Amino acid sequence: MTGLRGEVEVKAAIVYDGTAVAVLHFNPSSGSILPLGIHVVETGVSPQIIENIKRNLATIVSSLKILNGAEYRAPESAWCIPLASKNMIVAHLKIYTNGIHIIPDYPANQEMQAYGK
Repeated sequence: MTGLRGEVEVKAAIVYDGTAVAVLHFNPSSGSILPLGIHVVETGVSPQIIENIKRNLATIVSSLKILNGAEYRAPESAWCIPLASKNMIVAHLKIYTNGIHIIPDYPANQEMQAYGK
């Protein structure tokens, strides 16, 4: 995603049943996955880095670990489950209180429809 001043943010959606349920952020300089909350923004990104992320995304997602813990978020009536990669929390999955259904990441879905491929 490129901002108004040319800043680039590299993200990938975790898609479940055709819907984005979480977002992973990547360092535009190196292509490495970033911990949740850190957003490295650069003014350009190498096409090779983007291709490398695309090529390795399935492996990255399959290697994510579901951590043994949850946070309850009352406004959404949902459990928030942390996902980790390389000992870093990189995303959260939101699960309805019934414990069965995953809550879509609506902003990520809008971005995916507007910019995604």
